Amino acid sequence: MKSNYIYLVLAALLIFINVLFEVNFVQYEPPLEYSQWKTIDYDNFKALKKPGDNVERNDRFAFITTSIEINKIDDEKVEVRTLFHPARSYSYKSNIRSKSLLRHEIYHLHITEIHARLIRKEFIEKGYNSTEGKKDYFFKLEGDMQREYDKETNHSYVLKKQIEWEDRIDRKLKELESFSETIITFEK
Repeated sequence: MKSNYIYLVLAALLIFINVLFEVNFVQYEPPLEYSQWKTIDYDNFKALKKPGDNVERNDRFAFITTSIEINKIDDEKVEVRTLFHPARSYSYKSNIRSKSLLRHEIYHLHITEIHARLIRKEFIEKGYNSTEGKKDYFFKLEGDMQREYDKETNHSYVLKKQIEWEDRIDRKLKELESFSETIITFEK
C-alpha cells in the first residue's frame, strides 16, 4: 500500500516536470500575435531548457515555438492568427544571446506567417469549407520550410545562406501582403 503511494507521487512529480519543460507555467507569458514581432527579444523566451538538449551536438542555439491558429467566428467570418509562444521558447545558454541568433529565430516566426497568409489566401479564394482538408497540407508545408531553413543556414551559422533565406522570406511576405489581415469575412 505504501509503495503504491510512493509510485503515485513519483508519477505525478514526473508528469509535472515533463509538463513544465513543455510549457513554463511558472513564468507564463501568453502567446503574442504576429503583429507584435518587432517587440520580441530574449526576455520573451521563457521556457525552461531541456537538460541535454542540443542541435547536432551544439548547445549554442535558441528555440522558438510558433503556431497558426484558425478560429471560425461564425458562418461569415474566420480568423487565422500567427502566434509566438514565449512559455514554450527558450535560449539554451544566456551568454549566446546574439542579435543574429534572435534574428534567425524571428525569421522562423515569419515563415509561420507566410503559411498563415497562404491559408488566408485559400479561404478568400475558395471559401472556408473548401479548405477543410487542406489545413494539414499547409501545416506540413510550413514544417518542411522550417526544417529546410534550419538545415541550409545551420541554425544561423552559415551567414551567406541566412541572408539568402531572409531575402527569400521577406519577398514572400511582401508578395502575400494583401493576405495579412487576420479576420476574413466571406461574402454571401
